[in-house]
Amino acid sequence: MLELLDGTWHFLLCRVPDGAHLAHGWQPEKPEPSLTECHRHFYRPAFARQPESLPVPPGEPLPESAALVRLLDELRPVAQFTLHGIEFGGAFVMTTREAPGAADAFRGTAAHLRVPVDRHPVDGPGWRLDPPGVLVLPDGHGEGERDPSGFVADSTWLHRS
Repeated sequence: MLELLDGTWHFLLCRVPDGAHLAHGWQPEKPEPSLTECHRHFYRPAFARQPESLPVPPGEPLPESAALVRLLDELRPVAQFTLHGIEFGGAFVMTTREAPGAADAFRGTAAHLRVPVDRHPVDGPGWRLDPPGVLVLPDGHGEGERDPSGFVADSTWLHRS
């Protein structure tokens, strides 16, 4: 199918190896980890240290963020997918704009593969929820996200080459 569309997949396997190492043990190495194991080993960096975040100028991006932006500038992708190992409520998808048919395709594929779908994902504060499992960025653009410390960032998802 990709040949018909003249498309190519590019995979960036691990953008933050230090974070992956810190999260080791949270991702279940056995079929049903206990809730205690999940909480004891859970790691997610503070908002200002997440590689998907690009600080609004004059801030400097993290090295991982800068590397991703360079890759986006070089490849100029039509779509960008971020895969995470686990979320608490199941799989979900985030789109930066309306994508007709994408929500139904996601839900159908998840059902076919028996992957649980998160009823109400907590990522994307302020994004429109299309339950189950779909978040849509309002108006197709972000105005920067702010954490309690006052750090404001844009997402690498919205980077235009």
